[in-house]
Amino acid sequence: MVDTNAFGEPRLLRHLRQSEQNRVAIPEAVVVEIFNGDVLRNLEEKFLPLEPFSNQVLLLKSGIDLLRVRPRAKGMHGRLTDTRLTRLFPLLCSRTRRALSGNKADLDFIRQFEKGAGQFSYSEEFARSIRKSLGAIESTFALADVKKFRSGQLPSERFTQRYFQHLKVFVSDVLSEYSIPLPGLDGILDTYIFRFALFYEAAALDAIHHGSLSALSNKRLTHDFRDTTILAVASFFDGISTNDKAMLTRARTGITILRFLKAQLNQFRSESQRTAT
Repeated sequence: MVDTNAFGEPRLLRHLRQSEQNRVAIPEAVVVEIFNGDVLRNLEEKFLPLEPFSNQVLLLKSGIDLLRVRPRAKGMHGRLTDTRLTRLFPLLCSRTRRALSGNKADLDFIRQFEKGAGQFSYSEEFARSIRKSLGAIESTFALADVKKFRSGQLPSERFTQRYFQHLKVFVSDVLSEYSIPLPGLDGILDTYIFRFALFYEAAALDAIHHGSLSALSNKRLTHDFRDTTILAVASFFDGISTNDKAMLTRARTGITILRFLKAQLNQFRSESQRTAT
């Protein structure tokens, strides 16, 4: 997974050169940022260096399409990929080259992509619902447990139970809004929305560690929302390439939580099987 600030990094191209099996995944938030501002310059700097590796570039699904992806413990890469956009990537690169030379037809083609990209933002209503959710976190979780999570240690059992229940309620509320059935316990950890909730609350834990959630501005909430959409999808891949240190810290915190919850779920399954026999 590549963040906007990591395009052009030598490690990214090395990764692609090492093997034709290596992939680079580009999430919706990054595509939107590239198609805002000086679009041709952004495409020249960020997409064109990837043109020789077009068959190794994946453009990912967005919005409601991500919510509808059915969970699987393995093989989620294909389900998260927007096949149509991914197939258009080589054409987008070639037409960008011609547009940079002033070809009007290709400039029009780029503008159509630009219109489709739109803006990445959320409403004040969503900001209020996020604040309500984050406030519940702040009143529920002890600072000592937050510090344990940030250092990679295991939290208390009480923390884990409350944390998982809080995430489950968040996921249920979002999916019911779009009439999407809630997966069973075996699948919920591998849904996009669960991992979105998990990483957003990892951002909340970070804010608790540094002070208070109530002081967060809507601008900060929007930025965290953007980062969370990327981290949630990145958790299905092998990692994320970004120069944002805070984002990397949040990624480590979220993965620590996810691994712990998976371990707890496996333990629950084992105990249930022993009881059944």
